[in-house]
Amino acid sequence: MKKTIAAATLALLSLQAAEAGVVFANPTNAANGNCVFSTTCAASVGAGNDYAAQAFTLSSATTLTGASFTAFVRFGSTQPSAANWMFLLGTAGTPGAVLASGQGSVINSRQSVGSNYGLDLVEEGFSLPSISLAAGNYFFAVQAVSSDFQTYLATANGGGAFETHNGGVNWSSTYAGNSAVAVSLFGADAARLPEPTSLALVGLALAGVASVRRRKQG
Repeated sequence: MKKTIAAATLALLSLQAAEAGVVFANPTNAANGNCVFSTTCAASVGAGNDYAAQAFTLSSATTLTGASFTAFVRFGSTQPSAANWMFLLGTAGTPGAVLASGQGSVINSRQSVGSNYGLDLVEEGFSLPSISLAAGNYFFAVQAVSSDFQTYLATANGGGAFETHNGGVNWSSTYAGNSAVAVSLFGADAARLPEPTSLALVGLALAGVASVRRRKQG
């Protein structure tokens, strides 16, 4: 059962193009989110081993060293401790074979980029082992390791979102009805894991009310 939290849309300006090391950026539109990519939420609603995946394209061979996801979390709550991740081949527009997978501690570049209705909007950065990918179409999948039910993966504009309830065995298009999710990838050309995608808060659009959707436990 879903519970809706009303939230005024946050208008955000992305500056990621000016940042060294940013390979792919899908900045949040701060309009919606869903908690089922969180280990605690997925277990509570019975969905299972959930991951959210986002399509991306590389125009040339690239070595990836870091990633981030943006999530709504409760103020003062325990932040996600780690992220389980997968890189998958993009085959006919859907997630295909798993190319690499693992877990990274969420300890780098944690940055609050906004807040609304008792929830903090935080970009959570984590390191990756050096992963070299050729030019082509791929998917990046992420699962938040969190002890807090209220950890919502934020959405983004565009498309390319998929979701799995069984750890990647099967995939369905969109993430809980959302067409894109807020994730970023960073490359090896940076001297360190770069700061998360810089987002400038340019307005609180009270007229454009959106919602943060979550699933009620039980």
